[in-house]
Amino acid sequence: MELIIFWLILSILAGVYAGSKGRSKFGWFCISFFLSPLIGFIALAVLAPHSTQTIALAPNPTRDKLLEIKQLLDEGLISQNEYVSRRKVILESAD
Repeated sequence: MELIIFWLILSILAGVYAGSKGRSKFGWFCISFFLSPLIGFIALAVLAPHSTQTIALAPNPTRDKLLEIKQLLDEGLISQNEYVSRRKVILESAD
């Protein structure tokens, strides 16, 4: 019984360690619990921290103008016909 509790605690700690590296706490808890907490810790130690950074897009005036008129259309500030005509002008000027 003590071994099961010890195994469970180590598996929980592996999940917490996974969370500190940006990985799934529950997923790594399950891996550690069903395989071995030692295997879980070793695998996490070898893996690099999971990156959650987003990639910023380079400025694009044409895309920005198209997004702007699309937002105006979605907000109901311009009609569909006006959207189509503005979009055509923007795309023609981009060429």
